Amino acid sequence: MLDTCVKYNFKIIIGLFVVLYAIITLLFFNFYRELALKDAKQEAIFVLDTMNAIRDYVSVVQRPLIEELKEKNMLVHDFFDPKLVSSSYITREIYNIQRAKKVVNYDYKLIAYNPLNPAHEGNDFEHEILDDFKEGKYQEYSKIIQENDKPYFFVGLPIHNSHASCVQCHTSNSAPKRM
Repeated sequence: MLDTCVKYNFKIIIGLFVVLYAIITLLFFNFYRELALKDAKQEAIFVLDTMNAIRDYVSVVQRPLIEELKEKNMLVHDFFDPKLVSSSYITREIYNIQRAKKVVNYDYKLIAYNPLNPAHEGNDFEHEILDDFKEGKYQEYSKIIQENDKPYFFVGLPIHNSHASCVQCHTSNSAPKRM
């Protein structure tokens, strides 16, 4: 009888160790998963903030300089070259250079309602995020999403076109002819 009791207690102890091991493993997995997501989010936000800073530079520095050169008749009045004036073109090209050099391994996309450039048309999910940004629900958005049966970590930041030079090209009536 004593021999059976010891065997029985030993099985309980082994079972408890297995359960405890599983719980600890799960806790470690969740901890490191959350840490990895936090790091990925911080890196993505840094990249997106950098792209937004480039867009701001184009709006605040380059476009006003182009307009000044037009006023001084150093450039033709209807001058438009996306390589100098379009912040979305410039940020896309910087992304392409970084991608070609394998500096980054992410997808970068600008989304807008009724964009002049069809490449900036969003899907239903992206438009929902735009709506939420517009309503002020959050300052940044991140979530693991499924696309083509693969999980992706999606991070989004709003772009604020608060610069007067931005509005000039973002309506079909006032957009430069060469655009």
